[in-house]
Amino acid sequence: MLYIGIDTSCYTTSIACVNQDGVVADIRMPLVVKPGERGLRQSEGLFQHTKNLAVITKQLFSTVDARNVGGIAVSGKPCDTENSYMPVFLAGRTVATAIASSLSLNLIETTHQQGHIRALCTVSERSRMSLSGCTYRAARRMFLCVTSS
Repeated sequence: MLYIGIDTSCYTTSIACVNQDGVVADIRMPLVVKPGERGLRQSEGLFQHTKNLAVITKQLFSTVDARNVGGIAVSGKPCDTENSYMPVFLAGRTVATAIASSLSLNLIETTHQQGHIRALCTVSERSRMSLSGCTYRAARRMFLCVTSS
């Protein structure tokens, strides 16, 4: 069984796929910050993530058989508190929801903060830490939730 994780919480749009043996796919596209700028406004980040997701989702499903996907996880908000919100999370959440609905799969929403906490728990998994950011952690969390139940 395969599990997909999607993350749009940082300056990289990312999607990953894992199974019980480890990483199956890891696709990332960095956001573009113009020279001389210090970062991106949320609206620009959301726009770029939305464009990038169309590209990397297509790449993922050209190598992964959707019939073998058992669940989707996404970093849906900054932290697990009421009213925790940033627009960039909408891109990942929308795509994850669409995939989960289309394939009749469970969707697990995690947070950017939970991703950092999970990273501390996976330090010993050096071979699997080639994935960056919450994408790995979201997909891994989905795998752990499904296999431990």
